Amino acid sequence: RNFHVFFQLLSAPTDAKLKLKPKTSEYFYLNQTGVLSDKAINDKGDWQRVLTAFDAMGFTATERTDVLSMLGAILHLGNVNFTQSGGAHIGNENILQIVADLLSVDASSLGEALTSIKRELRGEIITTPLEIREACDSRDSLAMSLYAQLFKWIISKLNVSLKGSETFHSIGVLDIFGFENFQVNSFEQFNINYANEKLQQYFNRHIFSLEQLEYNRE
Repeated sequence: RNFHVFFQLLSAPTDAKLKLKPKTSEYFYLNQTGVLSDKAINDKGDWQRVLTAFDAMGFTATERTDVLSMLGAILHLGNVNFTQSGGAHIGNENILQIVADLLSVDASSLGEALTSIKRELRGEIITTPLEIREACDSRDSLAMSLYAQLFKWIISKLNVSLKGSETFHSIGVLDIFGFENFQVNSFEQFNINYANEKLQQYFNRHIFSLEQLEYNRE
């Protein structure tokens, strides 16, 4: 599946302003693998824990609304499609408008950004239309960037919430326990597993082996 938070968001009633449908199969970013649910995962219960965590970490109602709007915008953005007519054009303006509303940007400017590229040549701005494949890449790049920036902002917010009266640096997230073994393992999965194993080896060496040598020297 894609990131669990999207499935959690759709599992419970949401603000009508998000204009989200409960069926995960209707979202391009969620239906690519065909895995839409997992009996071992309680999306609705996990979503309630997320909402509780927002309150516990001091997120304001406005900040929580902004997070949900960003997640909703990403899901809708994946459903934006394009038509070919002398370059890529937005094929479903209604979906683009929803994304623009959730991001609080102008729909026309957003559509132009997704379907064209601007260059400055000798002081003159030249706009070149993108092909459909390029427009899809532009759309997906925007979605990934939005999610990455949202994640970083949440981490920074947690740092503020956890800051005590004494010296405090920062909190980081390192997920090194990611080895997975499926019935059919792709080359991509092999690379992921290999990288995770190397990270785990590095972690064990520096946390345990080198510390043990330090103790021996003492």
